[in-house]
Amino acid sequence: MKYFLFIFKHFWFTFFSYLCFPMECELCKKTAYFMPICPDCEKRLISEKIENRCQSCGKELFFEKELCIKCRNNDIRLQGFLSVYPRYSYVLQKKRLLYLWKVANNRSFVFFFAKSIFRVLQDKYQNIPVVPVPPRPNKIRDKGWDQIEDLVFILENKYKVKVLRILERITETQQKKLSKDERFSESKNSYLAKNPIPENLPEEVVLIDDVITTGATMNSCREILTSLGIAKIHVVSLFIVP
Repeated sequence: MKYFLFIFKHFWFTFFSYLCFPMECELCKKTAYFMPICPDCEKRLISEKIENRCQSCGKELFFEKELCIKCRNNDIRLQGFLSVYPRYSYVLQKKRLLYLWKVANNRSFVFFFAKSIFRVLQDKYQNIPVVPVPPRPNKIRDKGWDQIEDLVFILENKYKVKVLRILERITETQQKKLSKDERFSESKNSYLAKNPIPENLPEEVVLIDDVITTGATMNSCREILTSLGIAKIHVVSLFIVP
């Protein structure tokens, strides 16, 4: 019931508008409905797999072996994780898709992104609870929604994935406005465990976010989760910045 109320509350106007006024697919320019991706492109992206990944940060490798150039040069973004799996590279048309969802407020994209993330969870992390990276304080109040909360809501209610909302963010600064060093400095004091801390936390979780840039957010969240006694932490994100 919660899932259908969610659709009615947030998408009914968009849904009927798109049915009456079809649009172009952002990837191939074919006719698309409900969101700017046609069924063919959606199917292709959902089934897309990256076989050659960096063993440290998970980014796609083209000519390198085992480690990307940055990780090979000890500029490691993500440390201490059992595995890292970014779904897509944050480039070209795929970059545009995240913009339309996150910045242009096209919330209908959440169904596509949730389906894509669920495919990864189903293939690699079955029955492991997910922990969402929390939004900035008051973001939902001010903007009306948060893309990660929408994402895990669909995972939880449509795909029956267990979601543990055990982290909270206490700073307002937007990461995209900071340099790499500033991001690491800011993130160290940005996250806390949410009180009250649930009992009997699992030994293994998957940390979920939309995009990995420097890795500062993920590393900070990992430290909090480790302090709670969670020994095995994976990362799954929609995108990674090359």
